[in-house]
Amino acid sequence: MKKTLLTLVSALALIAMTGVGYAATIIQNEVFGPAAQGDITRSFDQFDTMGGTRTLVSIEWILSTNLVAGSGASSLDNEGSEATLDVTMGMETTVESIDVRLWAVGPTPFELLNGTSFQHLGVVIPEHDDPVPGNDTLLTYQDDRGDGGLDVVDLAGAAGTEADSANDFVGPLYWSSGLVGYLGAGTFDVDIVLDESFLTEGSGSVSRSQGPLNAEGELTLIYTYNEIPEPASLALFGLLGLGLIRRRR
Repeated sequence: MKKTLLTLVSALALIAMTGVGYAATIIQNEVFGPAAQGDITRSFDQFDTMGGTRTLVSIEWILSTNLVAGSGASSLDNEGSEATLDVTMGMETTVESIDVRLWAVGPTPFELLNGTSFQHLGVVIPEHDDPVPGNDTLLTYQDDRGDGGLDVVDLAGAAGTEADSANDFVGPLYWSSGLVGYLGAGTFDVDIVLDESFLTEGSGSVSRSQGPLNAEGELTLIYTYNEIPEPASLALFGLLGLGLIRRRR
């Protein structure tokens, strides 16, 4: 009991003398999607020092993205001889802002980047033949055979399990940079940029008809800071410590 009391008194005395408080966090989550390729704007609160009673320790960004199940389903139409292809469909997600800096050490922005994709390997598409007169233009989605599309292969969309995440910390030198900065009592905007990709490797000439690939996810901002007691609280800590000492005696 004596050791515990002395430890508590020492802690109270240290707080009263130094003004050092306890660590805390402010966590902001903004979800996005389901959305196709494009930009999505989200707003976040600045870090408020509350009149100097909070001291910022770190700023962390976390970006998580996953593909929406079933999105991106495609059809490939052969425009020549039999084709064998590896097909990769995906979405690249990044974060950009002019209001704040997304820099760690600078002056190069850190890559808060997600790459989510899925593949169809060894896709075989039968030969394109017997074109309908006047309808034999290459690289257009069509059934030239007139037999129900035997030179067309349908590809399933995303499974919904494709996911990726990334995080990074903003360097202290850039907390006040940008048009707005992280420090203050207002808000700032960031853009979540979705960029869809469709890649094929192999032999053959094909055209495609594709439904939009959709992604969804969450962008998280974490402020870690020290809470510094106000002068009145410091005085109370000091009196409490003295009271405990007198009681012990």
